[in-house]
Amino acid sequence: MSVFVISDLHLSIGEDKPMDIFGPAWGNYTTLIEQNWKSLVSEDDTVIIPGDISWAMSTEEAHTDLEFVNSLPGRKILMKGNHEYWWNTKSKLNALQRKHGLDTLYFFHNDGFYLEGGGFLMAGTRGWMVPDDKNFKKETDASIYRREAIRLEASIKKAKEDACKKGVDGAPLVVFLHYPPFSAAGGRNTFWDILDKYNVSKVYYGHLHGASCGTKKPAEMSFPTECVSADHLRFVPVKLGI
Repeated sequence: MSVFVISDLHLSIGEDKPMDIFGPAWGNYTTLIEQNWKSLVSEDDTVIIPGDISWAMSTEEAHTDLEFVNSLPGRKILMKGNHEYWWNTKSKLNALQRKHGLDTLYFFHNDGFYLEGGGFLMAGTRGWMVPDDKNFKKETDASIYRREAIRLEASIKKAKEDACKKGVDGAPLVVFLHYPPFSAAGGRNTFWDILDKYNVSKVYYGHLHGASCGTKKPAEMSFPTECVSADHLRFVPVKLGI
């Protein structure tokens, strides 16, 4: 089994939300996603999608986009992004899955585990903009930032507990976030501290698009990171090499 990752599909099959207004890179992107995915991913593989999957505004509205993802080869692990307005409680997401037969999808929600066949511990959460981001507003963002940091550490602990149960304590720890764990300003933050504390092997993130994908991580950051937003990858899922 191989593991791939691609974030920010921004599907709008069931909605009128064309992405090509954000630049020529998004022209015909749904077809590109499908073609590239099918050329690389087999039914035995796993694809991790760290957020911004669908533009839908409700759980039911999301089913068309989710059915498209479900139809693609492989098992998919879906995570929440900042535009995931359709995302709901785990029980409601699972009910949606049963109703529409979305049997290749798994909703990663306050989770952490040893990924069978992947050879690594999977942990992560949505994340949030960090305090030195120029758009960070203390009155609205500080509480979300703190909550997401708590969720990140809880996810890592769950992954390590699962590894202990399965006797794979030495497996590398890989973290998936929607937001990058740093801003262009490069100041240290709680996400960075947690990732350092648990000695992560690599962090994959999305959220950034266009030129912002070139934002470099701070030189002092000890762990490797990689932006996997779909447009940055030219809509080609990237294979993990752990």
